[in-house]
Amino acid sequence: SSDLRQILWEWRLTHLADSAEMIASELLTNALLASRWLDRPAIGLTLLSDRVRLVILVRDFSPGTPVPRHVSADEEGGRGLMLVETISDQSGWCQPADGTAGKVVWALLHG
Repeated sequence: SSDLRQILWEWRLTHLADSAEMIASELLTNALLASRWLDRPAIGLTLLSDRVRLVILVRDFSPGTPVPRHVSADEEGGRGLMLVETISDQSGWCQPADGTAGKVVWALLHG
């Protein structure tokens, strides 16, 4: 969290810090939950920026497709991807370019 804020400060994107922190938290939580049944779970977080836009990418090695869930008001979890879709300017997912198992889920914020 403080590392993410430090990077955004260095990139002069501190105005995106609250949204970026929330998105990163949701995507990392989802990746951890998806990976919990793997023998050796691993996830990765990558931040990319051209000083105007910020892209947050979270990589996991778990098979399966990330699908936003429509949950009822009394459910505590399951809103992560819907929240990411709401906060970000764009979001989505893709399979890793190297052909390995898993997925990369990403979100874009405009500065």
